[in-house]
Amino acid sequence: MVNIYSKCPVCGSDVVQGYDLVERVCDICGKNFISNSYCKNGHYICNKCASVQYFDIIDQFTKNTKIVDPIEMADKIMCLPESNLVGCKHSIVVFASVLTAFKNNGGHVKDFEKVKKEITLKTVFCPTSMCKLGGFCGIPLAMGIAMRTALSDDMDEDLRTDLSNKLTGYCMGHTGNQNNTGNKNCCVRNTYLTILYASKFISNNLWVEIPLPKIIVCKYHMGNPRCNKEACILYHGLNTDKSNGFIK
Repeated sequence: MVNIYSKCPVCGSDVVQGYDLVERVCDICGKNFISNSYCKNGHYICNKCASVQYFDIIDQFTKNTKIVDPIEMADKIMCLPESNLVGCKHSIVVFASVLTAFKNNGGHVKDFEKVKKEITLKTVFCPTSMCKLGGFCGIPLAMGIAMRTALSDDMDEDLRTDLSNKLTGYCMGHTGNQNNTGNKNCCVRNTYLTILYASKFISNNLWVEIPLPKIIVCKYHMGNPRCNKEACILYHGLNTDKSNGFIK
């Protein structure tokens, strides 16, 4: 059994995700990779090559935007035609939205543009390698890596590591709670939830208040093969004011 989860950047046909890991050659960089995703026409593009153009677009957007709400920012990014409903690009959406909102609300990120590129190189493989090979969502992990990279070098090394570990666990706990209800794992839902709880964590621990909408409603259920419809907490709307608990 395979799941269709995106479109091939070479020919536009369906990319499918199977269960067998096979060595494949990237059609762009020519390097070998172990993957269970492939194009029906035989094309394969590695995560790094597939994300380069996407990062450039987001890079320009986050460089110029004055938006302070990371959920609003993420929605604008996920509406781009280059976005996929499933896949490793969600790690870029999450850290770009949260870090840009942090900066736009008065937070300090030393050399913001350089940090974004460094984080992209570190996180681009997280969701794919964790989800396909490890069996758990890598989006919260990517957010933790982003925080660890973005925190000022002036901060104590152990404190930076401690805050990053706690943020990762905080976000993973809440995304994991939804999977425990029997729902299918969904990249869009985990993107929203990671942004929500990362923003709350930052507001409570880094003294930079990040505004959030009162209600988060997912608008991507049409055409999403992993959508849980009415069973998803985002289908009819999640009240962010009531979403303050830690791991149940």
